Amino acid sequence: MFLRAFFRWLLRERAGSVAPEAPVPAPAAASAYDLALGRARSVAIGMAAVLAFGVAGSPISASARNTGQVQRPLGVQQLVIARADATGSLAGHFASNAVDGDSRTTWAGCGQGSWLRLDLGRAETIEALNVLMGADNPGYRLAVQTANDATGRAWTTISKLTSKRGATRLRVRLSPARSARFVRLRGLSRPAMGSGCRLRVAEVHVVGRPGFSTSFETGSRSDLTGLECGDPARQFAIVRSPVRRGRFAARFSERPGDLWPGNRTVRCLAVNGQTDEREGDDSYYTMSLYFPRPVTNNLLWETHSYLYRDELPNALSSSPNAILAVGRTPWYNAVANRLVYRLESGTAVWSGSGWSGWSDSVMGATIASPIPIKRWVDLIVHIRYSYNGTGLVQVWERAGSQPWPRKPRVDLRNVPTLQTIPGGLSASVPQALRSLSLYDEFGLYKGSALASQRDVVVLDAYGIWTSLAYARAYLARRQ
Repeated sequence: MFLRAFFRWLLRERAGSVAPEAPVPAPAAASAYDLALGRARSVAIGMAAVLAFGVAGSPISASARNTGQVQRPLGVQQLVIARADATGSLAGHFASNAVDGDSRTTWAGCGQGSWLRLDLGRAETIEALNVLMGADNPGYRLAVQTANDATGRAWTTISKLTSKRGATRLRVRLSPARSARFVRLRGLSRPAMGSGCRLRVAEVHVVGRPGFSTSFETGSRSDLTGLECGDPARQFAIVRSPVRRGRFAARFSERPGDLWPGNRTVRCLAVNGQTDEREGDDSYYTMSLYFPRPVTNNLLWETHSYLYRDELPNALSSSPNAILAVGRTPWYNAVANRLVYRLESGTAVWSGSGWSGWSDSVMGATIASPIPIKRWVDLIVHIRYSYNGTGLVQVWERAGSQPWPRKPRVDLRNVPTLQTIPGGLSASVPQALRSLSLYDEFGLYKGSALASQRDVVVLDAYGIWTSLAYARAYLARRQ
């Protein structure tokens, strides 16, 4: 009863949360040539291009491919481009020409500052960029940039390069890999050899792994969409110790008075606003948590819907999946002794006068008890996204260098993992609502304006994968 009361209280507080920018149907541009290729584009074309260019753009011999000398880590492939747009373009040389698979067609940029933007549709992990310049290209200086906001405007420059004259290949390897929804090529300058629209791009291939991931190896939070913290500069930090893999990890902290302005609750959460989970996705999440000392009741990770903020007159969770640290009582100052999984999904329940919860509610399936202190805890969360009874939730956990358990700690089968609100039951919801897409958050969230101590958690090795084997391989790397 204590645990259920804690969750209900947390959900009431959660209702005031403000989401990051909602996804937009297409990026805005001054002079845009939009291409809606969709995510169903032929994978065969993409894999042929990867084999031709190589993961980092270098040619790969047929003998190397046939003998298995080339190993593509964790499902690296050519990523599908959902849309392309541009500004400063020459008439007839559309942005779509740069992603149509035909090297005879080109996008032509006019003047310094013209750009070509590629929208991957959701955040993906980018390993490399392969660019084929048009045959009449005179040579240009270019900037390669990425962005992970909803509209593709918050750019980070990854590399600057200069193309030679003619149909030259430019190969840019992103080391470390970066997660982003948008990639942009921006013209910096052109040689003084006549006027006109001379920046010509015949083809662009974005190579990487489907799905968001970050182990903060950029040494920054550039992979994230944003932070929900009362004082981000103090509460969030990229640290060199402790580290689960690579060189960096992210530390989150909260103390009394750390109120996030969005709903005036104590929290510090990282927002991954472009992960875009939806029905039919079968995702394996990895994350490693380190608790330097015991923490009080907190939410640590969740998938979150963009809906339900203005539509409902009373509190109803818009977070179908979550991991929490909980204690024996629901109070804000209770010291947590368990990691649990919370599922709030299915159909919203109407009591006759208000919404009272969800048809499928699992309030606290135990993942780990007690919570390991000063040891890394590796988690793999498998979610098959569904509105009906075909969904699935599984959670594997291990501490330190322990082997993975043979069976998941949590195994919820034949359950919905997304949310539906029936229409016509209340004036505020005249038509049925569904959580069409989700985004992720992780860190610390009290669900209250009250806090009794300074809580700290360090997180590393966050990723979304397509199989259990890939997830385990990622967490096996301790470099």
